[in-house]
Amino acid sequence: MVYYLYGIGWSEELAPILSDPGRLADLPPDLMLISAQDLSGVVKPVPEKDFGEDALVERVRDVDWLTVQATRHNAILSLITREATVIPLKFGLVFHNEENVRIRLETDYDRCVRQLRMLCNRQEWGVKVYADLERIKSVVLAQDTVTPVGSSPGRAYIMQRRAQLSVSEKARDLARNHARQVLESLERVTVRWRTNQVLSREATGRTDDMMLNAVFLVEAGTQESFCDLVRQLDGAIKGIALELSGPWPPYNFTADSE
Repeated sequence: MVYYLYGIGWSEELAPILSDPGRLADLPPDLMLISAQDLSGVVKPVPEKDFGEDALVERVRDVDWLTVQATRHNAILSLITREATVIPLKFGLVFHNEENVRIRLETDYDRCVRQLRMLCNRQEWGVKVYADLERIKSVVLAQDTVTPVGSSPGRAYIMQRRAQLSVSEKARDLARNHARQVLESLERVTVRWRTNQVLSREATGRTDDMMLNAVFLVEAGTQESFCDLVRQLDGAIKGIALELSGPWPPYNFTADSE
């Protein structure tokens, strides 16, 4: 057996969670804590034939297996972070014995303490902005078809034709500007934020285009007002939709999750 490390947190917060089977009933019963000073790692003994260094290289090529394991990894961390401040670690971090886990805790002690203090009473939320460019084009066309006062029929036609030729570009600019305004509005009410890569339609499974993929670190006491603000911004412009998700383990705000 080897030891799969899920995350690192304060021992005094984690010990009551794992010692009470009924507190978080969906947690695997074989989760355990390995401690050093006042920190503990949440670990699970797993077969080396599946999770050893060489085995993982082969295993991660199996998409079905990887999907199941990665989903389980996130589910366990999501449950624990409801009750405790935890640094979520990347998938597949395995140690050969308990002592190696303790060495990791000792070696990274100062950095882990800084991160735990920064994450205390804060939650990660995700906001994506999508644009239905065809619907937004109709807004642009409606604006561009207004004939300027005093224009001759010929000049009005030329101006309208030019507007129609650039309507796609104008629609995309409008969507980008609104996405930027969403980001500016939300960053003012959050502790930290960052943007991630915008995903393609193939990746999202949607027919509209993602314009913003952002994550925010939100104070626990302000999460309701944060969510209310997202809902207010959603639908402010025809063809623009916001997607709110969370709370998540704070993967995006700890170096260990990169």
